[in-house]
Amino acid sequence: MKRTLLLYESRYGFTKEAIEKISMILGPSKMCTVEEFKNEYKDFDFFVIASSVNYEKISEKIYKFVCENKKWLTHKPIAVICTCLSKERSKQYIKPLLDILGESVVFKKTILGKLTLDKLNKEDYLSMKKFSDMSGMPFENIDKSNTYEIVNCGLEIKRKRDFDFKKNKEDIRKYIDEFISDHNTSTLCTGFDKNVRSTAIEYTYIDDYMFFISEGGEKFANIIMNPRVSISIYNDFHSMDNLGGIQINGLASIIPKESEDYKEFMKRKKINVEKLSVDMNLIKVKLENVEFIWSKLKSKGYEVKQYYKY
Repeated sequence: MKRTLLLYESRYGFTKEAIEKISMILGPSKMCTVEEFKNEYKDFDFFVIASSVNYEKISEKIYKFVCENKKWLTHKPIAVICTCLSKERSKQYIKPLLDILGESVVFKKTILGKLTLDKLNKEDYLSMKKFSDMSGMPFENIDKSNTYEIVNCGLEIKRKRDFDFKKNKEDIRKYIDEFISDHNTSTLCTGFDKNVRSTAIEYTYIDDYMFFISEGGEKFANIIMNPRVSISIYNDFHSMDNLGGIQINGLASIIPKESEDYKEFMKRKKINVEKLSVDMNLIKVKLENVEFIWSKLKSKGYEVKQYYKY
């Protein structure tokens, strides 16, 4: 499995809080400061470098680390994160890092943070007070932080790490199709607003689509409002040498009962619609991307965890 190392420096704690959330999203991962960095961490597959901004500059520790480790760092895919109070000025803050790391930077993002006056040390407090008096800006707490922004940043990095640098391998696709076809029951997850639903349900897999027959229920309310769904299929767990599971993201639609697609599918399943005592509904999900974990892949020369875009 691909591992991510998150290297950060956080003067008053906000950057650390943000990176902790992002690290969980990117797992398997490890977060550390420059002082905590170990030589063995060079073996990680993907790197996130994050720094707070103080006195209009990123952390000197981060900058020095990047300079001293440029030789091997530039052979890794890297995401650069800057936490500060101004997105407009953030480009100048991270430019020194981008100049050193060059094309190895595959993602860059500014996360707006906060200023809490009573957390500042004496030097920073007096400096901020002086700057406020000179600029005419109010000398007060500032909070521009947004948890949604932090979480979305983590998801963006994950997609960049997992999908943008992987070619779709037809042999991996063959194993994915085999795994889905060898099962017939899944967990279909749907949701909108505060309503979420997880449904154990039988499926039929045909040409990149999964079909679900159902009498009805809350999942239909969710799909009507939000067609994006997540589907899980998995083996019973016995040991780490017998892992098998797949998570699918897809786009759901409800097939009209009067359509030819509906009639053809019911005929294929040998269901006589006219004899049913209640209406049966048909959900069709177009597969978009999958995360596939299968222990048998190792014996076939692949990593146990694979990603695939349809």
